[in-house]
Formats: sequence, structure tokens, C-alpha cells
Amino acid sequence: MKKFCFIIVLSLFSFRVYCINFLCPPAVTITTADVLDIWTSFGGGDSIAKSTMYYDINDDGQLDPNDSWIMKFKLIDGGFDDEDEIVNALHHLIRDPITFSGKFILYAEDNGGSDTVSVTVNPVSSSHSVSGKVTNPANQPHILVTTIKIIDKETLEYEYGYGDFTDANGDYSISIPEEYADQYWNIIAIDIADVCPFYSSNDIFNDSIYVSGAVTKNLAMCLAPTGTITELTGELRDDLGNLIKEPAQVKGIGLPIDGCTRARPGNTDSTGTYKVSMKKVTSGAFYLYMIDAGIAEQFYPEFMNPVRQQQMGMPGSPNTITLNLKAYRTTNTISGYVYKSGVPYDGCQLDCGGIDYGGTYTKTFSDGCYEMPVSDSASSYTITIARKSIPEGYEVTPDEQTAAPGDTGINFNLIKVGIKESSKPQLGITLSVYPNPFMSKVVFELSGSERVGKLVLYDIAGNRVTEVKPETQNGLTRFILSSGNKKLPTGIYFYSLRAGNKVLKGKVIKLR
Repeated sequence: MKKFCFIIVLSLFSFRVYCINFLCPPAVTITTADVLDIWTSFGGGDSIAKSTMYYDINDDGQLDPNDSWIMKFKLIDGGFDDEDEIVNALHHLIRDPITFSGKFILYAEDNGGSDTVSVTVNPVSSSHSVSGKVTNPANQPHILVTTIKIIDKETLEYEYGYGDFTDANGDYSISIPEEYADQYWNIIAIDIADVCPFYSSNDIFNDSIYVSGAVTKNLAMCLAPTGTITELTGELRDDLGNLIKEPAQVKGIGLPIDGCTRARPGNTDSTGTYKVSMKKVTSGAFYLYMIDAGIAEQFYPEFMNPVRQQQMGMPGSPNTITLNLKAYRTTNTISGYVYKSGVPYDGCQLDCGGIDYGGTYTKTFSDGCYEMPVSDSASSYTITIARKSIPEGYEVTPDEQTAAPGDTGINFNLIKVGIKESSKPQLGITLSVYPNPFMSKVVFELSGSERVGKLVLYDIAGNRVTEVKPETQNGLTRFILSSGNKKLPTGIYFYSLRAGNKVLKGKVIKLR
């Protein structure tokens, strides 16, 4: 059997190696503060390895049909996540700690067979905690209660914090590490174990709490009993019309007249079909239901995430709505580099989306290089760097780029805020912008022999604000924007400069 192993780092100074193939050891205990450091490798060509983390719903240490998966990963030899790039598939993934306390099953398989390891995750010892009861449904175990950290209030981008599963009485207790206390958290109850088919949350964030010491908070989920639900059903197929039979997670959002509800997540079954339950909208009221299927993140890199499907209407929702989903196969790539202060930089995640074709993601590897898997069916894709992967104190320029399948040289640069940096070192052209952010004056300095035109500045709404003529000094071409030639309000602006057959774009920030 080919080598396929997990390494779990227990602290900064020690680690243990757990070989999945030979079940050594068959069980492991960690805490919610431990980093999960996963190495996946195997030999031979045309091979596929998979790993899945399940919630051990009956706490028996065995993988049972009722155990619900919460994380999946697929590695293909020679695929986009194959980090050794030459001989055998190798993937190294350092994940944040498993912040949900409970019992889990790590399941691994490749062409040679499969094995499991039981993992118990205990909460850290802390004087800061959140505890309480899920009162509706009453006395229901296996509901995940978790804290959530808001990353961006405007886009509602968020990430999960620490959590715990309810016991047989519906009680939960979450320990918050000392370094994360004395701040606001959102908290939500989720039926991640798929044990409450008729319950959903009224909103993605149930409540907001300030954690300082011990906090008590009871939660209630939204009840949708039999006869008051609308079932959303459908199939997940690829662009060739074939059913995708590997499970994908399907999520539903409903917008009835009386507010937003979220369906419990459901999974496609072995036939490629899904079914999720939503609160039914009464006769005479407007309804809007939307369905998403997460597939690329779990089974990367074979498919792109399907485009969201929706249906709306009046008067009231029917008992059943069919919404089929299509996932396009990744048959081509878009590639380039990410630079940090002019040096190739690993560690960035890039996302893309195409109208009517869904999206996918990739990451930088091999000295800043990336390859974005896309479908040939779309004419173009919008490529961005995920906000969470940009180092603190840096901005990215350009913010996004549009590329067609097969395009190369789609490069990004991470620029340290307030310091002169190279914005796009490629093909002999370097544009430096400093200071950025600026207050009264900003200088655009171009090195290279290309012929240039005027530098054009746009506001955030896309309106042309001003043009700046080039100045030549000591072999360098400069564009100087100051309060003398244009009084700019505080805000974000975008510049565009044609140099030869290239167009250089980026962002500057004007302070008071």
C-alpha cells in the first residue's frame, strides 16, 4: 500500500507521527489549541488519495453510516495541489486548530486501501467560557454551538471560532483561550450532525456576546414542523450531463416576507441528488429560495463550484421545488505569480469566478507561482487574492484581474502600506507608488524603456477623476499627483497606465 500519513503537531516543540495505513496509534487526543499539520504523500502515477474528517456522533471511535463529514480533501498525483511537482504526489497542509471539542474520525484512502484514526478534541483550560442550553429543540444532542468572528462587516465575511456539541440534555460549554477573550463574538447553533431535519437558524448570526469571564447564553433554533416546510430537491451534474456521485454539501437560503431563514445543510447522496428543508412561506406572501453546492473545496481540483440557483414567486411557496445544479470540470488553467515587495511569495489563496460557470480557488506554491484550475467553457474569469491570505500591513495590487482560460502572467503584488514598493515587476517594467496611503502627494515612478501615455485616476465608482502627464528625470519616468494639480477627497482611487502594450493598474489610498 502506498504511503499516506497524517502528522499532528501537539505543540511548538513536539510532534507525533500518526501513520494512517498501519493504525499507529488507533486513537489520539488533542486540544482545541493544537495545530493540525497534515502531510499527504503516496507513490506511483495516476493515483488519487482522499481524506475525510467525520463527527463521531455516537462516540464509539468507529466510522458509522450516521457519522457526518465536516471536512474533505482529495489529492491527485500531478494535480494542482501536488507540491513536489516532479515525481510523487505530496501535499502539506497546516490547518488552524480544530476548535470544536468532541470526537472525530480521520478517514484516509488511496488506491491501496483505507484506514481510520479516532481523534478526541478537548477544550483548553480557560477562565473565559460560554455555556448554556439549546432550548429549541429541547434535550437534543449533537447540535454544534460555535462562536463566529466577523472579518468584514460590509460583506459579512466570517470564520468559525471555538465550539462544542450539545449533550443529551442540550447543554454545551465552550472554552475561549485567554488571548481571544475580552472581545465580542457572534454565536450560532448549527445541526452539523444532520440530526435535526426540520430545524434551521433564523439568521446566520443568532446573537452577539462579549466574552469576559464566564458567560451564559441560551439559544433556540427555528422550528419548521412537518406540513410547514418546502423541500428543495434536485440533481448535481457535470457539464457533460453526468451525475456527480461524490458527496457535495448543499446549502439553502430562504427569503420569505417575514425575514431570512437558512436551511440545514444537506449532502448529495450516491445518486447525485439532494434534498434540503426550508420554512414554508404562507399563501399570499413573497418567497425567494437559493441553493449553493460546495464541491471544489472538498474535491479540488476536478470541478468548479456550481453557480447558485434560485426561485422566487407568489402566492406562497409550494411543497416541493426542484433546482438542478451544474458543476463545470476544470479543463484548463490560468497561471502567474504573486510578489511580496518584489519577491515571489508563497502562502496566498487566489479565488476566481465566472458568470454562469461558478468558481474555484488555488494557492501559490513553488516560489510564488500559482495555477488556477478553470473550465474552457467560460470566456473569462475574475481572479482575486483572498483577503484572509494577505499579510497584515500589506495591500494587493491590482485588486483583481480578468483572464481567459490558458492565460499566463496574471501577476499580483503585495505592497507594504506607506512604503515605496514595486507594483508589478515583469517584462522589464517596474512601477513604484509612494507613499501609499498618501496625504498631499503621491509619486508613480516607472522604470523601463516602454513608451507611456498619461496616468489616469478613477474613483471607487469608476468615474475618471484626473489625468497626470509624465515627467522624465535621471532616466526615470514619474507621474506626480499633488494638491497643486488636483484636490482629492479622502478615499480609495484606482490608477491605469499604458506602457507599451501593457496596462498597469493598481490602487492608492488618500488620507486626510
